[in-house]
Amino acid sequence: MATKSNLLKKVPKKKRRVTQIEADEKYTGSEQEFVGDILTRDQIQHGFNYYCYHKGVKDAKTFIADFLIAEDRKDEAKQVKACPDVFVISTYGWLARMKTRGATFDVEMNVDDRLEQHIQYLCKQGSLKKEVVAEKKEQRAQGPSIQDRIKDQSDEMDSQFQEWVDTYVGSPNLFNPIIIDPYSYLQSSNCTQAHARRIKKDWEAELKEFNEALKGIDEDLKEGYSHLLKNKRM
Repeated sequence: MATKSNLLKKVPKKKRRVTQIEADEKYTGSEQEFVGDILTRDQIQHGFNYYCYHKGVKDAKTFIADFLIAEDRKDEAKQVKACPDVFVISTYGWLARMKTRGATFDVEMNVDDRLEQHIQYLCKQGSLKKEVVAEKKEQRAQGPSIQDRIKDQSDEMDSQFQEWVDTYVGSPNLFNPIIIDPYSYLQSSNCTQAHARRIKKDWEAELKEFNEALKGIDEDLKEGYSHLLKNKRM
């Protein structure tokens, strides 16, 4: 005969529900605390793998802003937060997160300088966004021509392509061009056919110059593109 005490013993204990990130971390491991010696490339890659699996570009931007706040650079953190997500290269968000969690990088890897350059770029884009909003209000009041608007908007969209090229040329080990999705970027920027034609025209001129530099006939062009020709990156 079952007694009250026996029945109570048979009641299963309520198990705590496992979160999605806890379930995923069985495969990726948990987020690292980067304290101690200078990080090896394997440790950095492990960190990249973790953040790429669990986080996205919005998290990367938040990590950069958090890093700046921890460094008492609150004004710059506000500018980064104001920056559109499309300008954020996630790799630098992961590096910022590692630094916030105590990471130290090899000086020869130039990580700190590259991270700082990207931070300044994001700050600039954050400021430009506010300026663009103000300019658009002023333009509406002044009644600018449609061509002027298309030119300005196209130049703004085109600046991201130039940033991608500059980043890859300057930091090929930290930037993987495979992650770039130009079509999605242009869609998110509300690119029209008129914008696309202007952007295409600019890059056709750039390609023509580069092909001339490859021929080595024009010394000025050859010198201007020497940093690309030497390393054969493009």
